Amino acid sequence: MHLPDLGILNEYVTVPKVFHSYASGRPFERCICCEKNLLKNGTQYVIEKAIRQYPGFGATDVIYEYAMCIECTTVMRNALSSDSIRVIENYLSSRVNLVERRKRLLAQSGKDVNTWLSNCLISGTAMKDSVEYQIYAHCDGGDLLFTYLPYMVSANALQELDGLISSETKEVLGDFIDNHFGLPPQYKELLKRRKTLVL
Repeated sequence: MHLPDLGILNEYVTVPKVFHSYASGRPFERCICCEKNLLKNGTQYVIEKAIRQYPGFGATDVIYEYAMCIECTTVMRNALSSDSIRVIENYLSSRVNLVERRKRLLAQSGKDVNTWLSNCLISGTAMKDSVEYQIYAHCDGGDLLFTYLPYMVSANALQELDGLISSETKEVLGDFIDNHFGLPPQYKELLKRRKTLVL
């Protein structure tokens, strides 16, 4: 998907708590792959967090979370099959106009992160109605950038996408989970079924 380059002027805020590490309660400091210091100005990275809500209890739990520098994100994306990249891009472009979404959100709600995350990027389902979902951010040092992110994707939309990607891509994503999440086998399998995609 070819999107216009953005010249970010003042479309950023200090990384909000929703994108802090659940484990530490502080901003992510290191890339999950290469250990690069992420909080240095000029260091771009993405954050992904998978969250489960417990309706009726007013509680949420973080299933997994990580931050990855742009360089490692590019390496991982390049490891995915070309067919899967094409499928992901076609899937997204047929469901959302990222350029128009960004213009609309900046005009209507400015830099209110909660509004940017309030509905699934793909299906429009409200976060409050999504038992499980993933949130994504694009950051630079201590700042969250309002590029085409941040956004939220519901588990239902991710499951639909998972059914479209190649077995080769699923293997790459499974290896990522094995290498970076030190979890018991039953939890690793849970993550593999969810897949992790930096969209």
